[in-house]
Amino acid sequence: MGYSLSMSKSLLVLMFIGDKIRQGHFEFVSARSIAEALGIAPATLTKLLNSLRNARLIESREGARGGIRLARAADAITLLDVLQAVEHDGPLFRQDWEVPLNLTKPTIGQKAVNSQLQACEEALKQALAARKLSDLLRALD
Repeated sequence: MGYSLSMSKSLLVLMFIGDKIRQGHFEFVSARSIAEALGIAPATLTKLLNSLRNARLIESREGARGGIRLARAADAITLLDVLQAVEHDGPLFRQDWEVPLNLTKPTIGQKAVNSQLQACEEALKQALAARKLSDLLRALD
């Protein structure tokens, strides 16, 4: 299936909010200002924000002084947290296809492919777990 563009957009949203906090803007950031600054359609942003809120990476408040802010410090949010929030732990590589013939070599080959792809996905997740939102924010300095 493959991961969607939601991961990249969500990271940019979190960076935008985190940067506002670093600049001393501790109030909530409006969804409209996020959408306008990042060029994300409001409907898409709403979907991303819902996923991030459900994962408890952001919190929101209604009203004139409402908006969105990080639910925890940037160094407590890993890139894996974001991936799991927006991709709902779906697989990077689909492995639900089966060789239609009951032949030994294709079956062994498929198992080898699936094993290698699973190992690659696990390595990716370990790398994402080692990186934090604060690492991305340092790139803005």
